[in-house]
Amino acid sequence: MNSRHEQPLEWLTDGTVTFSRAADHAGLSHWEFAALVDDYGRPWVSSTHLESDLEEL
Repeated sequence: MNSRHEQPLEWLTDGTVTFSRAADHAGLSHWEFAALVDDYGRPWVSSTHLESDLEEL
C-alpha cells in the first residue's frame, strides 16, 4: 500500500473523516479511492457521515 493512502484509510475506518475527505487526502478520485477501500476490505459507508458524503458527491 502506498504510504500516502494508508493514513486516509485509517481515518476513514476510524470515522475521523468522511469518505470524500479521505479520498482528497489520499490524492485520489472518489472512484479510485472506493476501489482502494474495497481492495483492503475497509468499510466506507458510515451512518454518521453518510449525509455529508452524499452532499459532497
